[in-house]
Amino acid sequence: MDEPDPGVRVRLLGGFELRTPGDAPLDLESARAESLLGYLALHRDRAHPRQRLAALLWPDSTEGQARTNLRHLLHLVRRQPPVADILDVTPRAVGWRASTPCLLDVEDFESALRRAEQTAGDARLTALRHAVDVYTGDLLTGCDDEWPVPERDRLRAAFTEALQRLGELLLDRCDEAAAIQHLERLVAEDPLRESAYRMLMRGYHARGDRARAIRTYHVCASVLERELGVRPSADTREAYAAVLPAEPAARDRADEPALVGRAEERRTLARAWRATEHGQARLVLITGDPGIGKTRLAEAFARWCAGTGATVATATAHPAEGTLSYGPVATWLRSPAIRAGWHGLTPAEQAELARILPELPAELPWVTAPPVLPGDEQRHRLFDAVSRAVRAAERPIVLLADDVHWFDPESLAVLHYIVRSLTGVRLLVVATARPEEVDDANPLGTVLAGLGALGRVTELALAPLRGRSESSQCGSGVSRFGWRV
Repeated sequence: MDEPDPGVRVRLLGGFELRTPGDAPLDLESARAESLLGYLALHRDRAHPRQRLAALLWPDSTEGQARTNLRHLLHLVRRQPPVADILDVTPRAVGWRASTPCLLDVEDFESALRRAEQTAGDARLTALRHAVDVYTGDLLTGCDDEWPVPERDRLRAAFTEALQRLGELLLDRCDEAAAIQHLERLVAEDPLRESAYRMLMRGYHARGDRARAIRTYHVCASVLERELGVRPSADTREAYAAVLPAEPAARDRADEPALVGRAEERRTLARAWRATEHGQARLVLITGDPGIGKTRLAEAFARWCAGTGATVATATAHPAEGTLSYGPVATWLRSPAIRAGWHGLTPAEQAELARILPELPAELPWVTAPPVLPGDEQRHRLFDAVSRAVRAAERPIVLLADDVHWFDPESLAVLHYIVRSLTGVRLLVVATARPEEVDDANPLGTVLAGLGALGRVTELALAPLRGRSESSQCGSGVSRFGWRV
């Protein structure tokens, strides 16, 4: 059975439209006429003094001129047959005729929101969907009068909250496709709402679209930087880190046997970590013959640090691949926690990083090619940008440099720069090397000499474990992490 016709239908959301049964929308040909009828429809519970309406519509005119303008406007609109039957006009007041049924989209929208508040489950979902469908635009879009502004802002805020609640409900029901549709609309309507970006990232990631999730984060970062000059919140950066590919460098397999022995070496590493608490970066160099356990000790220590809340990034040099300028540094920068800080840099610093991170402009589209500078100035700018990217991680940092004796000279120079210059950040670089490679002929020797002169280096030489081979350093009855701080 069809619902009874409500009589007059009035749309104020997205623009003015008045329609009577069986007729086309009324063409008033006057923005001021639409403003008047919109106000009367929105406040049709009472009659309004002519003096008030005149002041509302012509606030910059004299009282006499405003009343004359209102009288002329009423004469024009009442020539339209439907309007004459809709309004009650007296010499003192104007109002919506109480006997005229009216379906107003604003009331339909707010009624749906109330139903959503009073219900749960499918009924709440249905009510929210109806509310956001009814909201086809802001109140009286295109009307430049001042009176709609407070109500326009109130309704817009209610609409964006409804979109967020609807997105949350749909994500909880694993309906990511529908959630993304509404969350994209929310981001378009309220581009500074970080929670919308986080939910959108969650939706894309749940659908297996990691690229769109990552892109969403960078759009968020770009908008916040451009509009407010701020970076995304910690919650948003954490959500971003969660959608990045897992870092494979730290081999933390559940079935990996525990590290046994090396108690004194573990204490030395723990003391070095404790020494960074006051914001002075340090380097620990673990040396020893091949197979003696340098990498295992370094990785076990890094896992322990990660368990205390530190950020860990690992880079390994592979001599078979030849010398890759800045290759290890780029690997550190691509680790999830440090990568999340790219957007917090200035555009100039981002451009410097693009010299060694060719993928960066694709993720941060506003980044332009850096200028060509004299060699020393260009190196300094790049080193400073790397240092600031590491600092932006905002957590204690452990950088693993495995087989550092094979690092290229440029990466070693960056390593020296960040350990020497970073202050106010808890940073420890843990490097492994073969002792025969640590000499003046290797650029590593120059780095160690420079940092050693500053008191920033601890060398940890591993000797063979007494009475057991390296392969017997594993046991089942020892705690996985035996560190003491």
